[in-house]
Amino acid sequence: MRIRWLALVPALLAIALLTRPTPAPEPVPGFRPSFDDDHAPPPPGLPRTVGADFGFEAHASAGVDPPDCALAVGPDHLVVPRNGRMRVFTKAGNLTYGAPLYGPSGFFQTITTGFAFDPVALFDPHSQRFFVIAGRRTPERIHLKVSADTDPNGTWFDYEFDTTPFGTDTDFPCLGIDANVLYIAVKMEDTPNDPTRRSFSFLVEKAPLLTGAVPLVESVEFNNNQYSVPFSGVTTYDPEAPAQYFATSPRGGSGGATVLRIRAVTDPLTSPQAWSTSVDITDWSALDNVPQLGTTNRVDVEPSRFYKNGVYRNGSLWVANAGAPGPGSDHVQVRWYEVSMNGWPSSGDSPSLAQEGIVDLGTNSLGDTISTFYPDLAVDAQGNLAIAFNRVSTDEYVSVARGYRSVSDAPGTLSEVVTVREGTHPHTSSRWGDYSTLREDPVTPGRFWFHVEYREAAWKTWVGSFLGDAAVAAPTVAPSPTGLSLAAAHPNPFRGRTSFAYALGRPAPATLTIHDAAGRRVRTLVDGAVSAGAHTTTWTGRSDAGTPVPAGVYFARLLSSGEVRSRKITHLP
Repeated sequence: MRIRWLALVPALLAIALLTRPTPAPEPVPGFRPSFDDDHAPPPPGLPRTVGADFGFEAHASAGVDPPDCALAVGPDHLVVPRNGRMRVFTKAGNLTYGAPLYGPSGFFQTITTGFAFDPVALFDPHSQRFFVIAGRRTPERIHLKVSADTDPNGTWFDYEFDTTPFGTDTDFPCLGIDANVLYIAVKMEDTPNDPTRRSFSFLVEKAPLLTGAVPLVESVEFNNNQYSVPFSGVTTYDPEAPAQYFATSPRGGSGGATVLRIRAVTDPLTSPQAWSTSVDITDWSALDNVPQLGTTNRVDVEPSRFYKNGVYRNGSLWVANAGAPGPGSDHVQVRWYEVSMNGWPSSGDSPSLAQEGIVDLGTNSLGDTISTFYPDLAVDAQGNLAIAFNRVSTDEYVSVARGYRSVSDAPGTLSEVVTVREGTHPHTSSRWGDYSTLREDPVTPGRFWFHVEYREAAWKTWVGSFLGDAAVAAPTVAPSPTGLSLAAAHPNPFRGRTSFAYALGRPAPATLTIHDAAGRRVRTLVDGAVSAGAHTTTWTGRSDAGTPVPAGVYFARLLSSGEVRSRKITHLP
């Protein structure tokens, strides 16, 4: 059943001010600590490698409490903000820009009163630009910067959006994007426990943002007669997605949840409508803090039950959070979900839970359960999942870990979990949190980058990276002067999508088709003139009619100049 949600907030309420394009401060050779880093150690030196993982210290002190680890990954650079500070690195870990997050000498230079917080960054896979937002109070605002090109050390365009029509105490902004629109979801925290508190999203026309021009701005309201809850910012890769999706927990997870609540926005710049539905998930309960080694102070994990970032790719929505297994539990565990959207809301079909997983690391040497919390995830084009998070227990300090799941693994499981940075001291100051970030590399598919906090003598943040199956195992095929070459499908078995590499020794007409086990053709992938050399194509498990094919064994068949090559494929349910 689909449910039409609330009426559209009047257009253009959201935009308050467009500033002229402002170049970011020049990169600082031999950067010196400043602002909240006055007494911090110097910036990181040479990156360190842990096993097969690469990583480096991104921020040498937490500065503002909590740090709120954000990350955007471009072709050559990493944009790495946290509360109070902005930094840019090369992918080798070399610092190219460092400044306060806001203020006359800061990244958000237009903020001269009040303060900025909860930064979020992403690199748009469609426009190839960086986007960074931050919240502000007194006055109530959302600030946005958009890079003029793929180099974050150059010019950025500045925008402000007024949140006062929705309440006070702007909080927990989340950033989503699709082919044409930027989505900024916000919750207002004005009156505690007031059921009229509001959550909403700005819908910002993307094209003008890329040149510093004034965009069209709409807004939709999400509040549902409960108090305001945060809605995830989703990066939508599919250019023809039926809607932009958002996920949340009922009441922000304050009482746990048995469902994942999903919102959709259709026709965002012409006739916006907001929709609502829910998907049943395994029950979880709320828990505000968990034990750690070396102190009776417990680590705050309260905001980890929220959904911060998400991915929509190949028809599925992916999000993660954390929660306790049940009332009275003394630990929390990361939970991740894949929801098949089934074309909702325009199709008339409802979303369905494709799989869910719990990051359960078992018990420690004392017999106590290990907690996992503050997760973020990313999914590559083939459906391989990467996830990063914190871990802690009564015999370990808060550390940084990451997990990986191949699309061919059993549903709901991770085939690999690696601790990439071990904490060395207990966390005895105020809050931990509020989130971490993980993104896929835009130029090296299957490489993942993450930004997570941890604790040594000082509170620090870590940027890590590793290669998944798509980056290290994709088969290649070389042209043959005498005939055809067709490499094995990758991945195989597969869910969602698989790729084929093939080659022709000379230009010729060619067909590449998919057949079921009985030999019936179900999909034509290539049909026409093909140039000499290596090529790739993909299959999404659908027939020529666009309907999903059943799970089972299929065959790819390449035909050209009277020669045939074939490969066996297994399509998983």
